[in-house]
Order: sequence, then structure tokens, then C-alpha cells
Amino acid sequence: MPIALTGKGYQDFLEAVRGNLYLKDVVDLAVVDQAFTDSGTTVYLRFARDVILRGRELGEAEGVVILSGGTLSLVFDRKGELSSYTVDDNSEETVKEGKQGLLKELQRGRVYFASPKEKVDKVLLTQLGKAFYVQVDAAGKKRLNRVFL
Repeated sequence: MPIALTGKGYQDFLEAVRGNLYLKDVVDLAVVDQAFTDSGTTVYLRFARDVILRGRELGEAEGVVILSGGTLSLVFDRKGELSSYTVDDNSEETVKEGKQGLLKELQRGRVYFASPKEKVDKVLLTQLGKAFYVQVDAAGKKRLNRVFL
């Protein structure tokens, strides 16, 4: 039971996964691999969801949104019926580690707070020793972004 990785059937498959496996809030979901055996097919997916970091200790960064990733394995029998699945959702770990990491970066002065429509100059931020910037995105979420060159 191969899953076509393009076209309407693929999107329908992803929407069925979102709706039936409690992943309606994921912002990214994709098939990454498939394995075929005599007993059926295993489909491997990855997903990401927005996670909000909370706490007064974060100061101006309180309420910032970060991405948390996870994986999903779907096992189908030879008839194409779902026989089992496993979800590895890192949201809880991501919140703890993300908050601790952000606190360290804030203490080191390595986070820049941009205005919502500001065109962020990543070269300048790198020169200033900033590793991250916080900016409200088009959806109105206060998003933590890494400064990459």
C-alpha cells in the first residue's frame, strides 16, 4: 500500500492522519519513508507543532512560540487497514529544554526583540552577538527565530 507523495491523495491522507490521531494542531506533517513487508506496510511521518513558552522569568519573551517536532509510525496490514501506530511527541521535553535554553540566551543578552514589521538584518545581529530574535509573525504569534547566515 504505497502512499503517493504528491497530489490530492497525499493531502487527503495527511488530513485523515491529522483528524484521526489528534494532530489537528500540527503546523507541519509529512511522510518521510515507507517500508513494505509481507505482512503489510509501515508509513513513517514527521510533524511539528507550535509550543508556547510561559513564565514571568522570561520577561519580554514570555509567550514566545517555538516549534516542537515529533514522529509517527503507522502500521497497515495487507488489506490496507491500520493495525497499530506509535507517536513520539517531544512537546513536553521541548518546553522544558526550550525554556531553559531561552533563559540562558536572555541572560547572555543574545536575544533581539524586533518590531512586528521590522526587516531583521541578520548580518548585523550576528555582528552584535545575537543568536536569536523574537518577532510577531503574520499569524500574530510571538515567534522565536534563530539568526542564520
